[in-house]
Amino acid sequence: MSNYYGNNFGYDNEYQQQYRPNYHGGRGGAQWGVGGFNRHPRPNLEAPVRGNFRGRNNSNRGGPRPQQAATPAAPEVAELPPVPAPKHLSKTTSPLTNDPLYLESFMNELGTEMRKAPINNEVHPGHYGFARIVEEDFKSVCARSHTYGKNISESMHSYYMGMITHIRMLEIHRQNGNILTNAESDLLMQFNCEPYPVTKLFEQYLSGFGNTSIPGSTDCEFVFNKPPNVAANNIIGFFGPLNANAVDYGTYVCPGVLAQRIVEDVFYFQSSPGC
Repeated sequence: MSNYYGNNFGYDNEYQQQYRPNYHGGRGGAQWGVGGFNRHPRPNLEAPVRGNFRGRNNSNRGGPRPQQAATPAAPEVAELPPVPAPKHLSKTTSPLTNDPLYLESFMNELGTEMRKAPINNEVHPGHYGFARIVEEDFKSVCARSHTYGKNISESMHSYYMGMITHIRMLEIHRQNGNILTNAESDLLMQFNCEPYPVTKLFEQYLSGFGNTSIPGSTDCEFVFNKPPNVAANNIIGFFGPLNANAVDYGTYVCPGVLAQRIVEDVFYFQSSPGC
């Protein structure tokens, strides 16, 4: 019993000194020295506090720790072959000059650039509504002047307005760079020498002809599709046979038709009794 409760716990001193040099026996219980064990050890306040309060390492639970992937090595870059030396070296030196390369370019002038070419859109307006406007205009003039209707017939008034309209078309056609015949040029010259007044209503009608622009910044150029000038019944200014030129007769003012109407009115008044 003494060996059990003694200082040696059943071990001799030689064993204690060899294998447990820090042990100090006593009846009050086993005690250890520095770095040893006792029943009531003093707390070590300088010891670090671990996250696992049970004193167990749980880092290996669930399998081994993941290994970090090794950084891949940079690929090897093949070395470029050396630049071969020229076989034939020039023995003459050439002076350094500023070669005007723009002289060999597509646009050989400084300050020029490529731009979108404008599309030449043409507009060919007709004389639609001419007969109705002339009729209303004649009534308006006769209402203001009672002698006008007695001295000027409606056919003569239509011929006058028709020729003014025809001359207006020729003038716009010429201003846009189109070609006129000699007879048409002489007609414009005679018209510009004398004033030919028109009413306000007909002036607004004539101002509607000319170049215009449609939405989208597209310019349209006026072009006068001049009908053929054919003589018939000793009257110049017809468009030819009606069957072959029906579109022109229904679109433009025909000077020959207007002149023929005056001739028929004169023949009617001469043949009527009491005139």
